[in-house]
Amino acid sequence: MDNLNNPKKITIKINGQVKTFKDGTLVDSKPEAAAAAEPEESFDWILPEEDEESERKVPEIKKPKPGFFSFGNGWITPNKKKPIVFLQTYLIPIICAVIIGTSLGFIVLKTIAGTATTSGTQPYERETVPTEKSGKMADTGKEKKAAAAVTEIKTYLVQGGIFTTKEAAAEIQQQVAEKNVPAEIFKQDDQFVLYLGASNTLEESKKLAVFLKTYGVDVFWKEVNIKSGANEKEQKILGDMVPVYQQLTQDSSAQLLGSDSKLNQEKIDKQLASLKTEVKNASSASLSDAYNQLTAAAELHRQYQSSQEKTQLLQTQDKLLMFLQNYQK
Repeated sequence: MDNLNNPKKITIKINGQVKTFKDGTLVDSKPEAAAAAEPEESFDWILPEEDEESERKVPEIKKPKPGFFSFGNGWITPNKKKPIVFLQTYLIPIICAVIIGTSLGFIVLKTIAGTATTSGTQPYERETVPTEKSGKMADTGKEKKAAAAVTEIKTYLVQGGIFTTKEAAAEIQQQVAEKNVPAEIFKQDDQFVLYLGASNTLEESKKLAVFLKTYGVDVFWKEVNIKSGANEKEQKILGDMVPVYQQLTQDSSAQLLGSDSKLNQEKIDKQLASLKTEVKNASSASLSDAYNQLTAAAELHRQYQSSQEKTQLLQTQDKLLMFLQNYQK
């Protein structure tokens, strides 16, 4: 019964000092008296003193090193590198690149050498003159290129349209001809091209196109290569006609644009006269037609010098286009 009247006490040791609590209230008493009064009713709670150095250290977590992507081996981390990876990734592509590069070099070198051999250069004839003492032919050191048969003419034409059928080209040709503008149809590849004039330079063909546009026609200027379909014998004769064509083309287009004539008509007549016998002996209809068109162009150009009618110059241009037509055949 004495214990019922004497409530229990709790004694706690904090930092080496004894604290007594009774009914939840701190009792101010000496530690020795409290411990002697009720030894059977008390117990000690020992709390650890705070120590900053004793705090538990958090282990440092190391981040893994970033990996890299290797061509042919996928994603590789630094810890998984193997000697074989280097061989597969770098050495094999380098060896392949060296082999391919060397092969291509030999192919290109062989191609260039083959081109140089097949194309070659034309033989040269050395001009010689007799010496005063011996009378023998001495080399002057001058070289001139041997004449070669012309297989195509590079000329500059005024274009009036490109058509997929000859009928469509002929319809526009008739409309242009009604305006007294020359117009001839040329077959090139799978198309039909209508040409309206000829000159010897691109700049002059542009000026000629602007002039012909005043007649109400659509124009475009361009460089054209007219290839010949003649045999070797006929080609030589056509090659002799080309200089006459070029002289007449240059002078007629220049005079249409307002320039004075610089053509040596007498020289043209001699060139045509020397070709007449060769053309007759060749017995070729297309060659004969080409010669006749060139002769007619020279005659019309001669008539213009006295009449000064531009219609005759336009007719000269038309005959020159017809010469190109027969040259193409």
